[in-house]
Amino acid sequence: MNSLTSRLIAAFVAIIVLVILIVSFTLLVLLRNNPLVERQDLARLAAASLAITRKDLLGVDQSPDRLAARLGQVASTYNVRIIVTDSAGEVSLDSASPPGPALNLRRFRAARSDALFPEALVGQARDNLGRPWLYLARAFGAGRMLVIASQPTRFSAVLFFSEYLLWPLAEAAGVAAILAAILAVVIARSIAHPLQEMSVVAQGIARGDYALSAPVRGPDEVRSLGQSLNQMARQVQTTQQAQRDFLANVSHELRTPLTSIQGFAQALLEGAAVTPAAIQRAAGIIFGEAERMGRLVEGLLD
Repeated sequence: MNSLTSRLIAAFVAIIVLVILIVSFTLLVLLRNNPLVERQDLARLAAASLAITRKDLLGVDQSPDRLAARLGQVASTYNVRIIVTDSAGEVSLDSASPPGPALNLRRFRAARSDALFPEALVGQARDNLGRPWLYLARAFGAGRMLVIASQPTRFSAVLFFSEYLLWPLAEAAGVAAILAAILAVVIARSIAHPLQEMSVVAQGIARGDYALSAPVRGPDEVRSLGQSLNQMARQVQTTQQAQRDFLANVSHELRTPLTSIQGFAQALLEGAAVTPAAIQRAAGIIFGEAERMGRLVEGLLD
């Protein structure tokens, strides 16, 4: 799991999973707030209103019982609730039998208009049990109002998502994971191969082999690393050559006084210098060359 390829694959897969989760959550939110469901309910309410208009149920002078029966038939056909209010806003007819929970219709006149239903007002109300109702209201004769209402259709976004969207998203995630693995391998090779070659070059430099050269290819960071490694190799080679030249010069400088000291010391040991003057001269040369060597050593330390 420490290889570059495995880490890239894990990173890409994690990104894909995160994106899929975000997309899934967004789809669920959009499905829960989907206006198409409300449009379908409003279309059903509009169809009931059109049926009442075509049959001219509200324009015919008929008894309240007969009107209630005929409106009840329309309500049953379209599965809606039909309410008629008088000019004072009081409910004069309700198709719900037995009478359903009272709707708070005092504010229905402030409901919004809708381009798809230009002759009516569209809005939502709650009954005395707190349940929501979607309604369509329009005025007719002498300030009376016709209100056609139904409870909003419950739409299970989670069920719809699991049935129609879950598997396509899972298949897309699988394809994306395969492509991500292939892409990770390609990227890892473009980075790992130059790094492996640089590792071989670094090991050669550690052994003193400066003929090797690090590759300068791949991403900018890898190329910069290769250039730095080659520059380091040249600097190390130059430094070692300078050290070898320095040691050669030092050995040459030290060899001259050592030769003099060794020669005159040997003369003293073999008795070649027998006169006081010869002995004094040999001792002076040995002393002078020793001082010279001392100065050389101090210079080297500096």
